[in-house]
Amino acid sequence: MLRYVYGVETGLRHKKQGGCGADSVLALKEDDKLFFALSDGAGSSSLSHRVSQVIVYEAIRLMREGIFPGDLLPLLAATIREIFSGVDKRELYSTFIGGIYDKNGTLNYTSIGDSVVLYRRGGVWYSSPIVKGEFANETMFLLSEGWQEFSIYEEKEGIDAMVASSDGLGGVYFFYKMQEDTSWYVEASHKYLNRLADAVCSGSLTYDNIGDLLGNEKIMKINDDDKSVVIACNGL
Repeated sequence: MLRYVYGVETGLRHKKQGGCGADSVLALKEDDKLFFALSDGAGSSSLSHRVSQVIVYEAIRLMREGIFPGDLLPLLAATIREIFSGVDKRELYSTFIGGIYDKNGTLNYTSIGDSVVLYRRGGVWYSSPIVKGEFANETMFLLSEGWQEFSIYEEKEGIDAMVASSDGLGGVYFFYKMQEDTSWYVEASHKYLNRLADAVCSGSLTYDNIGDLLGNEKIMKINDDDKSVVIACNGL
């Protein structure tokens, strides 16, 4: 049985500033498919939350209408430019990760930037590729110059659990690591990801308490950024 939960929590930084945060997330299960979308707006933009919210709603709408995840990003880019016509594109920057996860354990997803999907197969957690700049605070966004060259699409099979997350849970459930060639990868925290997946499978992590998890004081002290997540497990 495919079970899931999703949530978003404003980080301490934005709370202190009185803002609503830049993350948006949405997931919807229809028949045997879970559609999910997560977006993290650029912190430098005053429109970040509005843009990320439009992106996730449009992504879910398009996938429900039959658009394959691999075709999503150009459509989302065009939609954002149309809705926010006349706005400097730098105000519209946002990361994105989204796709479809079905009861057979097939995961199709697309992404741009450093939001991540972690997936478990054969008891081992793996991570989607990410795109960051040479330094930890640099990010590639949808609509960034040349973003098309850095977009990612993958299909994975035999997946019994997945966690899609913005960078707000980096340092908690996964870690960003730089290689010698200055490219980035993600190292999964297997023990804690297993706990998340098991909690969703058992029904102990639900919409009633996921906000408590994301807003946990210890987690916020590790990473004070906004946090958004989709967690799903599949009893294959």
